[in-house]
This record gives sequence, C-alpha cells and structure tokens, in this order.
Amino acid sequence: MSRINIKHILFILGLTILSCGNIYAQKKHAKTARNTVKKAQKNAAKAEASVSSIVLEDVLPATAKLIIIDSVVCDKDKIFDNIPLTKDCGRITTYDKFFNNPSSARSDYFVYINDFEDKCFFKDSTANGKSFLYTAEKLGGKWLNKRILDELGNEYEDINYPYLMPDGVTLYFSAKNKSNTFGGRDIYMTRLNTDSMRFYKPENIGLPYNSSADDYCCIIDDINSIGWIATNRHQPNGKACVYTFIPSDERWLDGNNNITERKLESLAKISSIRETWVDKKAVEDAKNRLSHIKSMNTNAMNSDSFAFVINDNTIYRHLSDFKSPTGKELFTKLLALQKDKNTDEKTLALLRKQYSKAKAQERKQLSGNILKTEKDVLNKDNQITALEKKIRNAENIKH
Repeated sequence: MSRINIKHILFILGLTILSCGNIYAQKKHAKTARNTVKKAQKNAAKAEASVSSIVLEDVLPATAKLIIIDSVVCDKDKIFDNIPLTKDCGRITTYDKFFNNPSSARSDYFVYINDFEDKCFFKDSTANGKSFLYTAEKLGGKWLNKRILDELGNEYEDINYPYLMPDGVTLYFSAKNKSNTFGGRDIYMTRLNTDSMRFYKPENIGLPYNSSADDYCCIIDDINSIGWIATNRHQPNGKACVYTFIPSDERWLDGNNNITERKLESLAKISSIRETWVDKKAVEDAKNRLSHIKSMNTNAMNSDSFAFVINDNTIYRHLSDFKSPTGKELFTKLLALQKDKNTDEKTLALLRKQYSKAKAQERKQLSGNILKTEKDVLNKDNQITALEKKIRNAENIKH
C-alpha cells in the first residue's frame, strides 16, 4: 500500500511539474510576443521620426511665449483678407493677379511686395512642376532680375506664403520638409546677409508657430508689435484659423518653473486663447493697436485729405486747393519725401532695437547702418523744410 501511494504521489508530482512547465512556457511566449510588439512600435516610432525629425518633447521647453489676442476662422484662400497689414509692411496678393495672368492656374501662389513696390518675393514652378521661391526687382516700371533663392536649399517642397518684415532683412515662408518638420507645412525664417545680398540657411521657427497640421504663414508687424499666424490646426477641411498675437522673444519657461508639461503642451498647440492671457494690460493695449490698424486701413489712409499751412489765414486740405501748378507739383514731391522720411525713421527705430539685442560682431555692421539712416533722415528733413518754403512762396504769389 505504501509503495502504491508513493508511485501515485510521484505520478501526480510529475503532472504538476509538467503543468507548471507549460504555464511557464506560455508566460514566456506571451512575454516574447509583448516584447515583439513593443519592438515593432519602437521601430515604427523611429521610422516616423526619420521622416519628421523634430520630436515634440525635444523642443517643447523652447515654446515661444505668444499672447494670442484674437482669432478668426476663414476659408483657406481668404487668409490674407483677414490680416490687416499697414502700408509699411507691404502687401500680399496672388500670382495671377500680380502678374495679370488669370490663365496661369496660380491663384494659390502668393506674392509679397514691399512698401516701396520695388521688390517682390513669390512662389513659381519650373517646367517639371517643382516649386521654388523667387525674388525680382522693379526697374524702369518693369519687374526684372528674377532669380531663384537657391541659397535656401533644395530640401523644401511646395514653398509658398513669403513675407519680408519691414526691416528688409527677415524673410518668412512656409513649406514641406521631410527632414526638419513637425508634419504637414511648417513656417521657416531666414535673414538676408547684407554683404552678399543672399539669405542664410532657413530655420524652423518652432512652437507654437508650427504644429503637426499645415501652418501657412507668419506675418509680423514689428512697428506696431502685432503678429499673425495662419494654420489649419483644429479646423475642418478647407478652413484656416488666423491667430493675432503679441510678438515676443521670450519662452514660456523663462523664469517660470511652475508650468506643468501638460499645460506647456496646451500652450504649444494653442488649445485655448485665454490660457495665454497672462498679462491683461498687454492684451488690452494690443487690441487697441489692432483696432487702430484696422481703422487706418479703412478710412483716411486712402484719402487725399491733409492739412498744409500756406499762411496765417490759409490752410490747404485738398490738392484741388492749390492755385499754382508749381505749388501743386512741389507738394506732391513733398508728400513722397515725407513718406520716405517716415519709413527711414521706422527703419531707424528697428535698427536701434536690433542693436540693443545684437552680439558684439553684429553691432559693428548695425552701427554703420544706424549712422547712415540717421544721416538720411537729417537730409530728408532739410529737403522737406526747403520744399515747404518753395510751396508757400508759389501759393502766396497773387494769381
């Protein structure tokens, strides 16, 4: 009886060991399967990263501190109808309108024209359909010296939406790029080397300007401290959102270690406009500036009215008030000269602002530009004084 019990016990023990072995094998197999899945997911992530080299976690701490003061949703082709540029910032139109070629099939190619109407940047395509960014100059009433901005590099696809800031140096554009992108279209920035008159290698301007969606343009009016971003993030097909913001060189993490990663991601994605309102007075002031810009674009800016003192008893307010053809002609020159002087004064303010932030090696060139612009302003001021005297003399003669 005891032998049978021992054999029975050994048999049961053997079954138990075999069963445990099977369970262990099943667990090991399951673990291997999980590891295989994780490895596949990791490889997929690496493959995706190889296409989109910018990883959100890597650049999140550098998210720019943009205070968004307004937004408007519009059709994608109406973006620039919702960006109230002042004349100092130039203008943006479509290729077919600018070159008066409605049959060009380039209604979605955009052209930037500077304030003086003598330089432009635009998208165009070669015979094989590849698009590039071009520039041209106006000479003798014609757009000449057209050239491809080949110094930007050949890694960009569907390059479009150019904008040159009032400083005449900083150029923004939007493009697709497989090696330096968040996904979709991204916005890039480059600066003009004023010695070679060619642009430096462009840089992706990061968050929150860019996203995994299509980001079309960045427009900054540095004179009025107002900027705009156009993007289709959070929008249905065919729509875009134009965000109005206060430009800033600061980052959200500068001097603020209390922002959680979750909130920083929200700020980077522009999930909520009100979330950016950390300075209520700055928001109010910027909204007032925006309102002023809009009013300038819709009223007296397009009028020929003015106030020019002829003598103690007479003030001219319209061109039709002039009695002398000479006085009228000189006054037209005066208006053009005053416009040039105003532009120089604004350029001077921007140069001084750049100088205060520039590195030592950059200050030497900026110093020369500042001195030259100051001299230009002084010369124009003297010319204006002389012209005003000639106009009054011409109008005060009895006709």
